[in-house]
Amino acid sequence: MKFASQTKIRGLIVVVVAIAAGAIVAQRNMAAAPPSAKSTEADSRPLIEVVHPRRVTVAQRLQTNATLEAFETADLFAKVTGYLSDVRVDIGDHVKSGQVLAVIDIPELEQQLSEDKAQLASKRSAMETARRQVDHDRANRALQDITLKRNEVLLKDQWVPAQTVDQNRADAAVARANVGVAKANRTLAAHQIDLAAATVEKTKTLLAYSQIVAPFDGVVARRLVNRGDLVQPPRGH
Repeated sequence: MKFASQTKIRGLIVVVVAIAAGAIVAQRNMAAAPPSAKSTEADSRPLIEVVHPRRVTVAQRLQTNATLEAFETADLFAKVTGYLSDVRVDIGDHVKSGQVLAVIDIPELEQQLSEDKAQLASKRSAMETARRQVDHDRANRALQDITLKRNEVLLKDQWVPAQTVDQNRADAAVARANVGVAKANRTLAAHQIDLAAATVEKTKTLLAYSQIVAPFDGVVARRLVNRGDLVQPPRGH
């Protein structure tokens, strides 16, 4: 195949050379002959310039007056009173939504959170004690009821005095009352746990305000505070 291709190419070269030679002879003959009307007409035709396209970068510039305005803006203020312990951004910094911009030091609130958690733990312990008390009083009531029934049977045959049976009835009534009180204490302990847990969550929420975060992606446009500054919520808030 390679040899056949070379043979074809050589044949093509021979043809081209032959045609070129013929063209040279014809040109010489035309130069020797006098100019004709057709030749004059051909010279008067307009010349066409051929330009090959090429890839380039077209730069366009438009200069005009305009107003630059942000799509979203927000002024960030402290929600709690305290001293700035850290300022993590400056003017011109790009920030992401939720990024911490500054931190407020509130040791009193941190101490309050520790106390609230201790109260919650105490209430949960009291709840456990109340549950055990209910179980204890229920067991005592069951014992008193059984003792009363036995002595009532023995009383029919005069094996026990009537005073003993009366005492058993009083003890059974007290045992039932104690169960009711224990249940009430257990319910109260459950409510106190809910209150203590809500107090802890409230303190956590307030403590979360010690971090000033970006509400959306953007650029810091102003910074009016420095580390150590006392910050507090704006008036009316």
